[in-house]
Amino acid sequence: MSSREPRSSPDLPLVALPQGLLETVLHNLLANALEAGASRVEISGHADGTICVSDDGTSVPPEKATRIFGVYSDKFGGAGLGLTLCREILRRRGGDIWLELPSTFVFRAR
Repeated sequence: MSSREPRSSPDLPLVALPQGLLETVLHNLLANALEAGASRVEISGHADGTICVSDDGTSVPPEKATRIFGVYSDKFGGAGLGLTLCREILRRRGGDIWLELPSTFVFRAR
């Protein structure tokens, strides 16, 4: 299997989000990884119901880690709304999203 082929795990937890909203969250996280130059992205699930999206792209500097979920202009010319949208979707459903440095986004929906 090449590193570009998708792999999945039968251990991924069920996510309590409508399909369209889950697609929006994952799309934004994957788009951010690609914008950061990632050549590898891993999505993993855990028994506690969290989903982790990790990549090998440019890491978020620690001093910016608390601001990335707010509205801002990013260095790639984007509006900086993707993570804000992810957080809003998840919080409205009783969940949340956070960053574990250097570059793993973790989310949970209830």
